[in-house]
Amino acid sequence: MKHSIHLYSLIGLSVLVVACGRSEQSQQAEAERISQEYQKKVEAEEKAQEQSQKQAGTSTTPFKLPPRPEDTPEPVGPPPNVELMTNPDLIAKELLSKDSQQRLAAATRLGVLSLQTKIPDSALQRLINTFNADSDQRVIDAAAHALGQTCHPTAMLVLSNNLQRNVSDVNSQAIVELGELAGFRVAEALDVFISKLDDSNSVKATTLRKQAEAAKAKILSRNGSPVCAS
Repeated sequence: MKHSIHLYSLIGLSVLVVACGRSEQSQQAEAERISQEYQKKVEAEEKAQEQSQKQAGTSTTPFKLPPRPEDTPEPVGPPPNVELMTNPDLIAKELLSKDSQQRLAAATRLGVLSLQTKIPDSALQRLINTFNADSDQRVIDAAAHALGQTCHPTAMLVLSNNLQRNVSDVNSQAIVELGELAGFRVAEALDVFISKLDDSNSVKATTLRKQAEAAKAKILSRNGSPVCAS
């Protein structure tokens, strides 16, 4: 009797396992069927969209980022008339122009405005950069004169530091500005500069020596009193 009960139990368990296995297989088959139907639906929608675009005469184009500022071409047209401008920052931006004549006009205009009002530091810095790095000697000289007109301590220091350059790189207009505006301390710096020129007989060294001596004489004629703080 016990053996019969055990046998029936095993048979029942086997039937249950087979039924569960068939159930799992059915579920897997159903999942695969649903996945295939969904894939067909997606493909059909893509095909319909492509067909619609062809009928409308359009084509898909890849997304492009907007151009960077440096990639944007410069506006075409005549440059602004700097002589009529009154905003120092806008004028100073013209110091970056590719046209040397425009840069010259901008430096000159900043010098004129500096006699009327204090120009902002941003414009002053552009002027200093122009004095130190422009490729046109006329623009550099105009920037040196404009720096002198600002009477700004930083500008006077830049002009004074010009004396420490190699002789071939010294700007003569900066020496003229120092003579017109600086004080006794710069007169001493001019003395050192003149001594440095004694070892050179080049044409430029001779010219610079004369300009430095004249600038020193002007400062001493004011008893060393600066017109601008140096």
